[in-house]
Amino acid sequence: MEDFYDSQGRNDQFPSINAEFGDFYRLASKFVAERIDYLPQFLRVVTEFGSSPVDNVDERAMLCEAAHYVYKRRPTEYVRAVGRIELRYRRDALGFRKGCNVP
Repeated sequence: MEDFYDSQGRNDQFPSINAEFGDFYRLASKFVAERIDYLPQFLRVVTEFGSSPVDNVDERAMLCEAAHYVYKRRPTEYVRAVGRIELRYRRDALGFRKGCNVP
């Protein structure tokens, strides 16, 4: 996954990487909405990518929207899953319920 992420900056070499990276999380959110047992780990991943000063701010919105998609389809299970993840991820995971208001 890290190599996949790092390859985004090499668009001359791999022109479709950005779209594929975005598709990965969009498709993962659809999968998780159907297989809710994966939701705690999904929340850890989408909140971790937005938690560091070195992370790309552009991707935080994409990851937020992926989590928001799951919340809209499974709100009770989403909130329950937030209670099962580590404290450091909870604030972002709860914030993702509102979506990101990205144009």
